[in-house]
Amino acid sequence: MQSSGGIIEKTLNKISDRLLNLSKKTEGIQGKTPEFLVVLLYCVFHMLMMLVHEPWFDEALAWLISRDSSLYDIIFSVPHYEGHPSLWHLVLMPFAKLGAPYEFSLSFVSLIFSGTAMVILVYKAPFKRIIRLLIPFTFYLFYQYSVISRPYCMMMLAIILMGLTYPKKDEHPGRFVLSMLFLCMTGAYGLVISCGICIVWLVEMWRGNTYKISGDSQECNSGIKGMVKNLLSHGKIVWLLLLLCYAIFILLRIIPKKDAYAELNRTGTVVFGLVGRVVYTLFGGISDIFITNTFSQDGTLANAGITIPELFSCVAIGAVILLVIFMISRKKRLTLLFFLPYSMLCISMAVLYASRHHIGIILLYLIFWAWVYCKKENKENEEKQEFSPSTRSLGVLALTLGLIIPLYWGISSSIFDAFYSYSWGREESAYLIENNLQNKSILAEWSLMPTLPEEKETVDDSQASVLKEAITFSGPVVYLSPYIPDAQFINSPDKMGYSFGFIHKVPQENETSELITSIRSSEKPDVIIGEVNYSAIYSFGEFDMNDYVCVHTLQGGAIWKGVPQIHDSKIYVSKKVLSQN
Repeated sequence: MQSSGGIIEKTLNKISDRLLNLSKKTEGIQGKTPEFLVVLLYCVFHMLMMLVHEPWFDEALAWLISRDSSLYDIIFSVPHYEGHPSLWHLVLMPFAKLGAPYEFSLSFVSLIFSGTAMVILVYKAPFKRIIRLLIPFTFYLFYQYSVISRPYCMMMLAIILMGLTYPKKDEHPGRFVLSMLFLCMTGAYGLVISCGICIVWLVEMWRGNTYKISGDSQECNSGIKGMVKNLLSHGKIVWLLLLLCYAIFILLRIIPKKDAYAELNRTGTVVFGLVGRVVYTLFGGISDIFITNTFSQDGTLANAGITIPELFSCVAIGAVILLVIFMISRKKRLTLLFFLPYSMLCISMAVLYASRHHIGIILLYLIFWAWVYCKKENKENEEKQEFSPSTRSLGVLALTLGLIIPLYWGISSSIFDAFYSYSWGREESAYLIENNLQNKSILAEWSLMPTLPEEKETVDDSQASVLKEAITFSGPVVYLSPYIPDAQFINSPDKMGYSFGFIHKVPQENETSELITSIRSSEKPDVIIGEVNYSAIYSFGEFDMNDYVCVHTLQGGAIWKGVPQIHDSKIYVSKKVLSQN
């Protein structure tokens, strides 16, 4: 009688064989019709999502910065507060300043970059065909980095271009360096990845065992002589110096100012300690992009409530994935290429700043490395290593699971986005316009942001309690303003002399005090959006919410890996205004 273990093994082998046969049948399809259909479907689905997805705070803020900030501020000032280079704002600027349709333009620009990335990936990536046909619809590549219109669509294209140009980087270093320069323009972590790759490139030049100078059949001499020859061949040194200079320029532009909210928040309350963050990013993050959903809270990694059992689970799975990568990379001498930039990226996330969507950057780098690995294997045309049926089955099933789960996340997130409001801007703005409320005075809910005390600034005891937080960091002001640019928000950034590019600038106490004084000296707001902390503005007994009526309630919120995170947003209108209508 066969044991239960033997039955399980036989079943797994059978499933694996069927999956391999499916892959072979896919490879056997003649022509490029499947690739064309996948790219077409990717673009069509993106445009369908354009009709249902409501841009959230970060998407709307980028549009407002591009619309209202000067070119000088976008290049030289705003990056200190936004934390990433200016390219995304510069790309959106012509659309925003010329009055192009807000939602369509934002989503269309995202599709240009993500769609181009998918064309290259589907047609040129050296992966198995079935992977190339399915991976575009996974969570990060379709939903999080394409439907959600942010700079990550550009980062995705840059990394795929790097994979395309890497194999001939010694004969054509300009192409590869330009793709890395593009990556540096897309985000701070693009700088980290490019730095790591350049270090690996220089180390391999030093070793002199993989690179050849054009026209010379002999490998370059190792050591300093070989490295110098490599640097001088094809103008590598010029291209690398260009990349270095531009990277330094970007770095100087994005270093946070002392009054940047991110800098103040980084030194504030920490829930998840540095050791835990490093362990998670190094080992758990790679698990979270394929299988687990550990870092699911909407917030920074430093404030993530990851429990010990959750951390242990994702770290264990991630360690297995990394062990497999280590084992297969040794044969191709690609261990350093993966682990050095990967470690630099993960540690940077742990030490500096990371939100849950940043974890997908690990996936982007893994795609680049897998591209290089598969390309090298195909070029060398080595004899395939024979694996035992059990090992082969486990490998096939693990790869299938790591593809199916992100596919489920991408599809389910898109479906939920069609039925839930990702943000409140579209519907709430429509309600305000329909009821002629956009020109009334509006006080909108704000997020907690401490003010910075100014030297020699004296604060009256009666106002000491209200100066603990600023009242300008307002989500509703940001996500509603693209729809109703003339709305009379009494706590918008311009009331303190800022453009939207400085919404992450922590105001001085005197600035907050002046704004509070201005609001208190005026008539009570006609409209209130969200749950405002009116006690931070008005004295006890000076303001009564009973004078307002809730006229509109909308459920909405971010959707993360197929799970809607819903909460209410409410609009209140004063009884005085209602009586007039």
